[in-house]
Amino acid sequence: MTRSPRSLSEPSCFHGENSMQNRSGMALSWGQMRPPLPPPSVPGQTDAERMDNAVRRLFTVSKGAYLKEEARLKRARNGRRAKKTPA
Repeated sequence: MTRSPRSLSEPSCFHGENSMQNRSGMALSWGQMRPPLPPPSVPGQTDAERMDNAVRRLFTVSKGAYLKEEARLKRARNGRRAKKTPA
C-alpha cells in the first residue's frame, strides 16, 4: 500500500511555492544560500603576512587559559592514579 504525500495546504514549514522558512525567520527559496560572512580584518602588508597573522590568531591561547587546562588535566590524572593504587 502506498501513501500519498502530505498536501501543501497542511501546516508545515512551507510558505509559498518552492520556499521554506529557516530558523532565523527569513524565507529562502530552495537552493538559495545565505550570503557568506565578510572575511575578518587581519593586519599585514602582504598575503603571506595576513595568512601568518590569521593562523597565529586562531591557534594563540592565553597563558591563563593554558595553565587552567593544564591544572584540570593534572587533577584528572592524579585522580585516576589514586583510584589505581590502593591506599
